[in-house]
Amino acid sequence: MAHGRAVDWWSLGTLMYEMFTGWPPFYDKNIRTMMQKILHASLVFPDKFEISEKAKSMMEGLLSRKLEERLGANNDHQKIMEHPFYEKMDWDALKRREIKPPFLPKVKGETDIGNFDKGFTKMPARLTPEA
Repeated sequence: MAHGRAVDWWSLGTLMYEMFTGWPPFYDKNIRTMMQKILHASLVFPDKFEISEKAKSMMEGLLSRKLEERLGANNDHQKIMEHPFYEKMDWDALKRREIKPPFLPKVKGETDIGNFDKGFTKMPARLTPEA
């Protein structure tokens, strides 16, 4: 079964959540429980993290289970760009590469993997077999 870009927006939501909290959304030590949480549990933002309402709204939109309601679904990235979370983003300046990144990793070349955890770089590369 093929999937559209909506899955990429879901992935962005999980990445954002993990960057804000240090944990994936719906995390549980038990894989089966975590899968059930992904399918059915409400998205919870732990109180110990000071996450703005705009950031929460962004993640809730990206992590909507209903594709037709998911932020960015139907290939509509414009809705994401217009979200209040990005109200200070100058998208035109970004496209013109005028915004200085807050961090530039040191890269020695196209194949430099020095910025990746060795736990990942020592793993054997395997392609996922097609159905």
